[in-house]
Order: sequence, then C-alpha cells, then structure tokens
Amino acid sequence: MSVPCKQRTPADRSSAAPTSECRNFADVLIQLGRLLGEPVAKYFAFADYEEYTRLRCRKVPPGDCPTGWDYMKKHGVYYDRSRPKSYHAHARPLAAKQLEGARVEQASGIIYRKNTAGKEEPIGIYINGRAVVGFATPSRRIEIRSDIVSQQAAKVGVEDNGWPRYIPVPAHEHLSEDMFVLVSFKWNVHTQARTAPQKYLSEIVHDNPLWINTASARKLGLHTGDWVEITTYRPRGQTFQADGGPVGTAKIRVVVPEGIHPRVVAVSNSLGFLFGGRAATARRGPRQSGPGYDPRIIPEDPDLVHNLWWSVDADGKGSGFNINAILPIQPAPVTGMQAWYDTVCTIRKL
Repeated sequence: MSVPCKQRTPADRSSAAPTSECRNFADVLIQLGRLLGEPVAKYFAFADYEEYTRLRCRKVPPGDCPTGWDYMKKHGVYYDRSRPKSYHAHARPLAAKQLEGARVEQASGIIYRKNTAGKEEPIGIYINGRAVVGFATPSRRIEIRSDIVSQQAAKVGVEDNGWPRYIPVPAHEHLSEDMFVLVSFKWNVHTQARTAPQKYLSEIVHDNPLWINTASARKLGLHTGDWVEITTYRPRGQTFQADGGPVGTAKIRVVVPEGIHPRVVAVSNSLGFLFGGRAATARRGPRQSGPGYDPRIIPEDPDLVHNLWWSVDADGKGSGFNINAILPIQPAPVTGMQAWYDTVCTIRKL
C-alpha cells in the first residue's frame, strides 16, 4: 500500500521573498549555460529551473490535476513504507522456492543449498525464527575476522590470522633523513586522469608541481617555483621486486605550502601527459591530420591552435610531469591492491 508523505499546505509555506539578489542556484547555472552560447546553450533550452522540472515531470500521471507537474506541486511524493529499505537488504526473507532442497546447520542457523555445480553454498540464515538473506559473508553475518585473508596469507607465506591489524610499512620504518614519503592525489577540477584533454578544466589547473612542507623546503633551500629532481625507490617487505632500488627520476617544479606533513611530498596524478591531445600535453598548434579528424564533422578549435596560453612554446608552465611513470608496482602481498602511499623518494635541488 502506498502511503502519502505529510503534505504542507499553502499556509505552512513561507511567503517571504528572497533577500537581496538571492536566486535559486539551479537558475544561475541555467543562465550561465545559455550565456556561453552554442554549442553549450542548446542544452539549457528552458527559461528556469521550474520549467526544467516541469519537463522532467511530463510523464508523471496527472491524476486529479491538469499535468503531472501540477500533481507533484499539489500532492508531493510518496513511498511504500511496507517495502524493505535498501540498507536492510540483509533482512529480506528467503522465498519458499529458495528454501526448496536447502539444508539448515542447526548450530549456526546458516542455510545451505547446492548450486548448479552441485556444491553447497550459504544462501541465508535463520534469525529469530525467520529465514533471511543475511550478509554476503560465509557466516551470513557481519564478520570482523576473515578466513579468506588468513588462507590467502598462508599461500604467499605471510603470517596473518585474519583479524584486522596494523602492519608498519617496511620502507617507512627506517626512513633516512634525506627520504620522503611520496603520495599522489587528484585535483578537485579533474576526474582522476581522464579530463586533462578538456581545455576548460586544464585551463583552470594544468600544472602539477611537487608539494613540500615549508620546513622541509627550508632545509633543502627550496622556494616555490624552483626545479628539483625527484627519485623514487622500490618497496621493501613481502611484495613485488622489494629490493629498495631506484625506479626512476623526474624534473619537476615545487610549491611550498604549510598544509602538508614535513616528511611527505605530493604530486598530482591528474596531469602531465605525453599524449591525449593539445590541452593535455600543453602544446598548441594545428590539429594532427588523420582519418579520425574530419573538419566537416569536428571543426578545428582556434583555442587549441592559438590560445593555449600555458603551452610550452608560449612560455607557459606546460602540463608538468605525470608521477605515475615513476611509481613502483607495490601490490599488497595478501589482497593484491596497489599500495599507492608506500612510495619513498629523495629530492635534489637543480
């Protein structure tokens, strides 16, 4: 049964006008989209956010109102309170058909059933006399200790009993005074490393300097804008090629803020590409010819030809260096996930 939510009457709503020049933020975005002109403006072909919402509601059944939008304004929304919540998926009951041919382990209440290969696997658990799905774990309960982790650890010769624990990073335990922990990050205007070819985003952030704490920079005689050579090293411990040897070097500018740990340096992984187009590589000029670039379909962009002001040949900063090129492969020995924050490095002023 569908239960309407509590409705607000017109008397409940405030009639106070917005103060000063306050406007709906969605209206501001729509206006900006139209001001950008074509081809962007065509995606904002509505007067304001209300008209946009009206279009979104055009398929809502009108009920006792002229349109679906009017119905939504009058009645609001509703939801079925009898349906299980998405965060209660573990409490959903097993259907009678799912229980056919199933076996219940009396001690634990776990319900087993043979799969198509004829092997028994847990499909649910009895809780308070009800057969429910439970959690997607071997015990169908919330698990802190994992048998899977301990079994996998034994295969690779690592001592791990499956309980959560902290293991110090071997390369960090005896970090010499001239070494730093190197971490990578993404800029807030970029999506990982996929948006560097977007000229509007790369115009905002197109360089990726090495961030180093002011105290650490002072010891090395560094100031914002100076060039350094960074050298990364392989990990230590029970992982891939863990000999501590050098991986590679890079020439990179530095920026000196306070808000970074004195033993940590950071470089973005969002920028610094040798491929990906003119915006990503910070090299202005005519587009390369090729079968995929038909000017009748995709016309040349004059910004990328003339206005790429951060281009190297325009005395711009360029796109920097992509740190991924010198990050070692560091899979965690048990789970296999890449240990991005385990890298150590040294820095030399140029």
